[in-house]
Amino acid sequence: MIKGLIKKIFQEKGFAYASYWSLIATAIRVLSHLVINKILAIYIGPSGLGIFGQLRSFVMMTEQLSSLGINQGVTKYLASYSSPAQRIPLLKTALSISIIGGIIIGACLILFSISFSKLIFSDTSYATLLRTYGVTVTIYGLNMMFIAILYGYRGIKESSIVNITGSISSLLLTSILTVRWGLMGTLYATISFQVVVCVTSWFLCIKILPYPEKNLLKTLSFIFKIAFHKQYFWQLVTYSLLSITVITSSFHEIILRHILSEKLSMEAAGIWEALLRLILPFMVLLLMVFRSYYLPVIAGINTRKGLLKEWSKTTKNLLIILVPSFIGIYLLRHIIIDVLFSKEFYAVEIILPWYLIGELFRLLSWPISFLLIAKAKLTSYTLIELCGSIIYLTVTYFYINRFDVNGIGYIHLGTLFSSFIVYIIYFYFFLQSQQHETIE
Repeated sequence: MIKGLIKKIFQEKGFAYASYWSLIATAIRVLSHLVINKILAIYIGPSGLGIFGQLRSFVMMTEQLSSLGINQGVTKYLASYSSPAQRIPLLKTALSISIIGGIIIGACLILFSISFSKLIFSDTSYATLLRTYGVTVTIYGLNMMFIAILYGYRGIKESSIVNITGSISSLLLTSILTVRWGLMGTLYATISFQVVVCVTSWFLCIKILPYPEKNLLKTLSFIFKIAFHKQYFWQLVTYSLLSITVITSSFHEIILRHILSEKLSMEAAGIWEALLRLILPFMVLLLMVFRSYYLPVIAGINTRKGLLKEWSKTTKNLLIILVPSFIGIYLLRHIIIDVLFSKEFYAVEIILPWYLIGELFRLLSWPISFLLIAKAKLTSYTLIELCGSIIYLTVTYFYINRFDVNGIGYIHLGTLFSSFIVYIIYFYFFLQSQQHETIE
């Protein structure tokens, strides 16, 4: 009976099938992340972790810029279209945007590497690293595009395999290069592991894409033949608004670490990066649940009563999960820091309570922020996030010196609590503004 049920799940390829592969990919990602944390803590310490965080945020920002943030649009329209007459021009347009965007960003990185190095790291010695990244950024962008394409074709197993390959490649390269060359090894691993993953995603795309011929070399002409179709270009570019929040979030992190390193020390920036990495497994797991369950559910609810009921249920579930988990993290903070990091990171304990409470309010805002995305209220969502980021950085810049490293915890809690209140107020007026029970 159990064997028959498992066979049915794999044949139907429904929610259970998607959850199975997503859980495997997520579990491997979380485990590799924890191991990498320990290696970085031992071999590069807090100051090195701060520099690593700067590069990580910069890579995320440039990846979004190079593709104009259209990846979600690619997934959406490929899933919506069934005819090759629609899918092929869409694919050519998306791949052309990714390639041209990657070449432009790569050229800027190579030409202005010294300026970018000084801006991001406050040091020109990382210019060669950025030139190397400029060479590989197009491949990085193509890999993210291939993953979006796999999602669009509902290649659940294939996209999960790509994500698993990425986690394992990142773990192996980071471990080997960090142990051998320290901080520079870590940084080069960060910009190079996507090359390995891109090969995997390319091979898997060959199986499902409408290539003229199922041949490795022939597919190159399909990928690199530049072709823009006006209709599909504008459809995809409308999704760029969503990428603004990712870009501003990454830029926010870069500026925040720069302020901490300038006004306190690079060690303080590294302590902050350790806090971000401490909570990341929670974010990954919850993000998977919100994308796979909450977003489709909330998008399908068109009544005020239904939205309020789903929001209330989700918020209660979050409180049930997060409050005991965060209390447990705080009570076991000494053990967690020793296991995941090292004694150099004991300063994390000072900021941890304020940070956890702030993250609680951030995650409690997710049901409303995902509702705004589901209901296409992208401008409102972007403005709330952007204003919150500006306030956060402004307050940090002017007041961090008054409270030393503790100050970032107070500011983190204050700004995220304020954003939570803004989301609650917006949600209230959003429901009240609907004259009819049905909401479009």
